[in-house]
Amino acid sequence: MFLSPTDNFTGEWPKRADITAGEITVVPTMVTGPPAGTFIEVAISDNSLKLDEALKGATGYQSWEQGLELKVAGYTKEQCAAIEKLLNVDVVAVVILTDGLRVVMGTSLMGLQFEIVHTTGAKGGDRREWTLKAKNDGYQFGYIPLGAALAIPGVTLV
Repeated sequence: MFLSPTDNFTGEWPKRADITAGEITVVPTMVTGPPAGTFIEVAISDNSLKLDEALKGATGYQSWEQGLELKVAGYTKEQCAAIEKLLNVDVVAVVILTDGLRVVMGTSLMGLQFEIVHTTGAKGGDRREWTLKAKNDGYQFGYIPLGAALAIPGVTLV
């Protein structure tokens, strides 16, 4: 998974006009810096990533809700420093699904904001792990696949 703060973008991304035939076909315009806008990779625990989307509301008032949940194993000073960078920060996420499909969650105008919990476990053999959850609504589209050939700063091409 890759995250970028919404203030790394110089305009709205993605927007409805960026979607063609069910995929995002336009790369974002990011700040040139310094520092230059980019996405940062987040190493997540195996089998812990879950995405949700739901179309909600009465006819004429419908919008999409997007949700993201993941776990990160461990508890290190590097993790603590990285988590601190998410305090009061809205982000756009690019997530690589198990089949290699890259999808975009959130937008630069309405990013995702994480609720973060860490547990040490109750016993010595229990996992130490971070749980990150984000949910937002009011989107004009659900999470959308990213064009396979699009190169975005910091995001791996699969």
